[in-house]
Amino acid sequence: MRRHFIEHDDFDLFVTTSGAFDHPSIPNLRAKRHPALVRLSNTRFSRWVRQFEMTFESAHIPVEVLATAQQFKPDAVFTVADNTLSWTAYHLSQKLGVPLITNFQDWWPRGQFTLELEKPFPPVASLLERRFYRLYQASSVAFCTSAGMREKLGTHPCSPVLYPCSAPRDPSFVPDFKPPSGNRPFKLIYAGTIIKDYGRSVLRLAKALADLTWVKFEVYGPHPDWSEAELAWMKSEGIYRGLLPHAELKTRLRDADACLVVMSFGRELELMMRTSFTTKFLEYVQFAKPVVVWGPEYCQPVRVALETGAGLAVETDQVEALVKALETLRSPDHWLELAKGAWAAANGIFNHDRIQQLFRESILRAIKGLETGD
Repeated sequence: MRRHFIEHDDFDLFVTTSGAFDHPSIPNLRAKRHPALVRLSNTRFSRWVRQFEMTFESAHIPVEVLATAQQFKPDAVFTVADNTLSWTAYHLSQKLGVPLITNFQDWWPRGQFTLELEKPFPPVASLLERRFYRLYQASSVAFCTSAGMREKLGTHPCSPVLYPCSAPRDPSFVPDFKPPSGNRPFKLIYAGTIIKDYGRSVLRLAKALADLTWVKFEVYGPHPDWSEAELAWMKSEGIYRGLLPHAELKTRLRDADACLVVMSFGRELELMMRTSFTTKFLEYVQFAKPVVVWGPEYCQPVRVALETGAGLAVETDQVEALVKALETLRSPDHWLELAKGAWAAANGIFNHDRIQQLFRESILRAIKGLETGD
């Protein structure tokens, strides 16, 4: 959302968030948790506190938030569908009598949680899902991060598919479409989440590629949840290279021969895979290199790769199949075909300006009360 709202100056913005937000010219307010809930969160009741916050506290509009909103007089309330603050935003829009605009990015009630204490109990998850549907129907614009998200949520008068917004491309970038030389190892890069299912898949691939001299695997991202021994091995092999600033990561991606998207095959995350979309896919294609998408046939990035040719889909959890797919990229013709497919997506469905235009125009139509559509 920073790319939509801050890197573009299309709207007068006031930000209310539970996290830190620091910007010199955008007014903001931090919605603080109740002190008693903060104290209880440091006890054995922490998970129960989180259930309370998701179920009850999220329906309460903090006094300072309401007062600030009434003073700011917004034309609309924008929110990202989650397990807490989006429900507060729904009540705020009702209180102010202004349109609600919601971006459905992930199916959070049944998402992948870093901490077990964040995970809703089954009855709470069901309640949160019902709220998702209510948010959807109450929104003047309901942005859906994928076609699968829109299919899950159902019919709506204005529910455009809005892929995650990639960073603007460097104006000076020109693809050379030069297949990698066989005189050096083929460089494969993964950049993103490396915990839970994603981390386990990345680790399995690293071990499968370890003894192959023709390929070099590099992994960038936040601290993984591997064991100490596995993390030490990944570092010693030069595979895991930590979390880089975006500007530095772009340099590494320019030097890659191919980039990897990993999705979960876990049945408990099937709904999330059917509805979510990964920003990594959009970031990778901007460098005109082949993108390999490793995930189940029902996940959205695989569906897009198959339908558009933007990437090479590997639809089985077997790491051997992924290694064989990577071997096909040693063919200059196949590499070039996929590189051009990625570049076509970068200038088409994944184009930054196209996505921003859809975002801006959909919101303006809702605010102006004009007829909207997909």
